[in-house]
Amino acid sequence: TKELYEKLKRGEIGSFIMAATATAGNDDTEIIPDDIFAKLQQKAVNESRLGIPVIFGRDVIHGHHTVLPIPLGIAAAFNPEQVRLCYRDIAAEAAREGVHWSFSPMLDVSRDPRWGRCVEGIGEDPYLGERVAEAVIKGFQGDDYTAWDSIAACAKHYVGYGAVEGGRDYGKAEISDYTLRNYYLKPFRAAVKNGLATVMSSFNEISGTSPTSSRYLLYDVLKKEFGLEGFVVSDWNSVGKLVYQGLAEDRKRAAELAVNAGLDMDMAGQSYLDYLEELVKEGKVSEETIDEAVLRILYIKLSFGLFEHPYTQKHPVDYEEHARKAKACSDEGMVLLKNKNNILPLSPTESDIYLAGPMMYEKRTLFGTWTLDGDLSRVVTIADAIKSAGANVTVSSSPYLWDECITDVRKHDVVVLALGESHLVTGEANSLSRIELPPEQLELVKKIHRLGKPIIGVMCFGRPIALGDAQEYFEAILYSWHSGTYTAQSIADILYGKVNP
Repeated sequence: TKELYEKLKRGEIGSFIMAATATAGNDDTEIIPDDIFAKLQQKAVNESRLGIPVIFGRDVIHGHHTVLPIPLGIAAAFNPEQVRLCYRDIAAEAAREGVHWSFSPMLDVSRDPRWGRCVEGIGEDPYLGERVAEAVIKGFQGDDYTAWDSIAACAKHYVGYGAVEGGRDYGKAEISDYTLRNYYLKPFRAAVKNGLATVMSSFNEISGTSPTSSRYLLYDVLKKEFGLEGFVVSDWNSVGKLVYQGLAEDRKRAAELAVNAGLDMDMAGQSYLDYLEELVKEGKVSEETIDEAVLRILYIKLSFGLFEHPYTQKHPVDYEEHARKAKACSDEGMVLLKNKNNILPLSPTESDIYLAGPMMYEKRTLFGTWTLDGDLSRVVTIADAIKSAGANVTVSSSPYLWDECITDVRKHDVVVLALGESHLVTGEANSLSRIELPPEQLELVKKIHRLGKPIIGVMCFGRPIALGDAQEYFEAILYSWHSGTYTAQSIADILYGKVNP
């Protein structure tokens, strides 16, 4: 901390990422006490030569203490206004704890569910992506950027990250100009049109180059054609990754390529810190290039009121109201895929239900990936939510002892199986080669089906899965995603007909 204080006083730090690793979305990331940010900011504002405030960025992806559905589930709601309202609430929760800047929304169009990060995005349709981009940006940033509850959005990953071959994270992609402009660029263009503050460049390779070092993509298209006024930040060490990709012989050359392409800020890799001054002295980077990058960063700090209000303002927030809107969002994101013979809705007074499955007692997984600050104390299990909503519910005593479950099933009229996957197999660096229903879960389904009991499948997955022939064993299928804080209540309300999916 002492070293940070000295660097701040010398004006050597202008931003902090409030995360310890590149994959903080599925790491055990502790919530950092916000008084630390105040102390850091005090050094920058009061003890440095120019008094320029620091901007603090954090991965506020689909919620803060109140957690919304994963972004793919949010897109499935097809309700941009509800999304905007929820993100206004999320911005307020984050802003009151020192966050100025969120690394969201992820606008990668993706069509391969094996790719773990498909759960963080907008799905496969660029028009839907445009509408979600507009809603999230207006939610985060509001109408008045200087308001205490407005934080800067950062659209990512620019561009084509979702097109990686074979769904393999960090892989390469081949994208024609036609496909790039008609699919992958569209959500980003819509985001800029709606006042987007910042953009994050991707570290994937596209057709032999990287967006992080592409002047055509960063400067010609994003800044000049689309009109981005804010700054472009790299993804975590994506400048340094230019060396691994064979595009630069060393980090110094990587810094030269990136800054001359129009990349204004280097996240975490420190290539700019180590080499930009040297590159300017050597005439390989012009002072005008540095000036423009600085101007864009200062413009965002000014636009969001950091100079007038550099310190966190502890405004009260109405968490109950946030809960109401988040619940509406999870209600609408869930999808009824099958309802044979209108078995749903169930009767809260007459239906005799047996509930089983590995997801019925889960809490953390219901948040989904990229949830750094979610309040688990507010999460109800699926078992408790369904028991509270219905009069005749028997819950399996164990999610894993199938033999006990099979014995009890015979006594009841209908079986609800809470199936799914952990948040730890979705998100960054979590690609899968097989996306079917897990074999042990399918075996449970088959065993119960042989007993002649109708089965309602509640699917708590992040990615879309390949049901194939498995769907034949279910009378009804509710795809509930990882839908955040109020996943369980939404499931119960849909099963009992209080909410129409």
